[in-house]
Amino acid sequence: MYVEVFNAAQAYIHLEPIYLLIIIIIISYILSKTEEMQSKPVLAKILFVISIMIPITAFIYSVRDYNNLQKVLNINNFVSIEGNIQDFCPLSRFGHGVESFTLKGVYFEYSEYSLNYYFDNPKEFGGPIVKNRQYLKIDYYRDKGGNNRIVTLKIKKEDVKSEGARTSN
Repeated sequence: MYVEVFNAAQAYIHLEPIYLLIIIIIISYILSKTEEMQSKPVLAKILFVISIMIPITAFIYSVRDYNNLQKVLNINNFVSIEGNIQDFCPLSRFGHGVESFTLKGVYFEYSEYSLNYYFDNPKEFGGPIVKNRQYLKIDYYRDKGGNNRIVTLKIKKEDVKSEGARTSN
């Protein structure tokens, strides 16, 4: 018996860049009313354009990645493996770097700080993968950059640490 702790099919488009864009526009509007910015209109316009390009670019990449995930899910373009984790290397206590492990000779790494639609929940942030020898079932695919991306993650019921996961066979 397994507990499903992650399923990318339940993903939605990340809207955080749009929220950031709205905040930047509001702050820019407020700042544009100050005397200092009114006396430097060219500088104000340059700062505004640069500040809105960052969330717009992030949103475009987010939509692209979401569409890529949907293609992977629609054509079942992933590999299924199961077994015991080896070489588990947790994220540092300070949250920098990546967490990684090997399963059946396949290397996986992930970080809480990437904006993507695949499994990226390290142990330090309450993630379900916590130790070597934990038994997992994983569906993954290899992206264009050669990274193995976890699409679904199931853990043997007796090895589950976190609550709120769904049981499956």
